[in-house]
Amino acid sequence: FSTDLRPAMAHFRPSTMADLADYVKGPDSGFANRGASTMPLGVTHSNLKANFPEIRLDLHMSILTVKEKLYTHTGTQPPNQQLTLKDSEGNPKCALAPDDRMLGFFSPEEGDIIHITDLDPHSMSANGWLENTDLVKKYEMSDEDYNKRENSVREFKRQQMMLKKIQKEQSGEEEDPDQFKAEAEAIKVGNRCECFPGGRRATVRYVGKADKLGPGYWIGVEYDDPVGKNNGTVKGVTFFDCPEGFGGMIRPDKVTVGDFPSLDDELALSDDD
Repeated sequence: FSTDLRPAMAHFRPSTMADLADYVKGPDSGFANRGASTMPLGVTHSNLKANFPEIRLDLHMSILTVKEKLYTHTGTQPPNQQLTLKDSEGNPKCALAPDDRMLGFFSPEEGDIIHITDLDPHSMSANGWLENTDLVKKYEMSDEDYNKRENSVREFKRQQMMLKKIQKEQSGEEEDPDQFKAEAEAIKVGNRCECFPGGRRATVRYVGKADKLGPGYWIGVEYDDPVGKNNGTVKGVTFFDCPEGFGGMIRPDKVTVGDFPSLDDELALSDDD
């Protein structure tokens, strides 16, 4: 190996020492801070859809040591791992075996992928159990059991309503059976509106009284998005029909009617502009 730079510099005339240094060092290859014996490799798993970040592995590691490292990332025990080295396109290159052989023996290249086949038939990652939350049984409580709880939100609201009712009875005040009538008369079924709080956009589906909800006038709305509490039926009374979770009954003073297109349409118009 010769360190004589004179032949290579025959046609190069640096004007400064910095130019000479840049010429000697050559272009930055990005490997300056990498260990000479390490290789960044991708990882995929037979039971998992997740894309794992590249893992830097030492080429002097045994395949068993590689499996132990992969276990901390994927949860598959080393005895249950069957490793295959693939190229960057996912094409198999070779099996990584036996366990006592060094990783460097297989000549992995940057961008290659180690694919793990989980051989455990009882693996927790099988059939999507570690990724698909729909497979996990959710805890459900019946309304009857929930009503028995003393510190629930529903119980708190019930107590607050009872307290307000007692306070009104003690004060001798009577609620106006026609409260919000003037506001309701300015609202028509089919109007587009914006509801407060939150600026939720909706279509008016009902205008009138709802005695089970309270004296006075109410507005039934079908929200553009599933931000409601019902399907138009409240406390056993059907005021209008809409998909579950899109309906709401609110007071007229919380409704502003006008030219309120759905937010999706509004965004589409702004994109066209």
